[in-house]
Amino acid sequence: MVDSAILTKASRLEARISYRFNDIRLLRDAIVLKGFENEVDNAFRKGIRKYDISILANLGDTVIDLLATEYLILKHDIENTGEVTERRQRMVCRNRLTRLGHNFQLDKYLTMSDGERRDIYRSAMLGEAVESLIGAVYLDVADNDSGLDDARNVLTQMDFFSED
Repeated sequence: MVDSAILTKASRLEARISYRFNDIRLLRDAIVLKGFENEVDNAFRKGIRKYDISILANLGDTVIDLLATEYLILKHDIENTGEVTERRQRMVCRNRLTRLGHNFQLDKYLTMSDGERRDIYRSAMLGEAVESLIGAVYLDVADNDSGLDDARNVLTQMDFFSED
């Protein structure tokens, strides 16, 4: 039951971001939060993860930083290092990513514990979920060099590059 619910959410998220995963395990790992693993009543086992969600979020954070820097340099023709750094920090801060996840309604696609669900809007979990999703997209196709393009497309779908 739990696995089919996770796969249903994964399929809906793929449609929402207009991206089909080659390795669905990556998406599953990105949308199942850690607290859910610790609940006794679920069938999800820690050992089935390919990647820890924190590892995916860490990679996603790096990819988002790179794409934000690229965007600022290419689209805004910024040549001053200090200005690039300052504007990138505003683009990629956890509060903004959390807001992005909230506006995108990413929580509808996440599998989490009851406690995580209660705290989802009072914490940075949605920001970390955005990062883990981008990390999963990047890894899914990293072997054929389209990972950055696909990550950029997903971030565009989420309005990451819109001016606040």
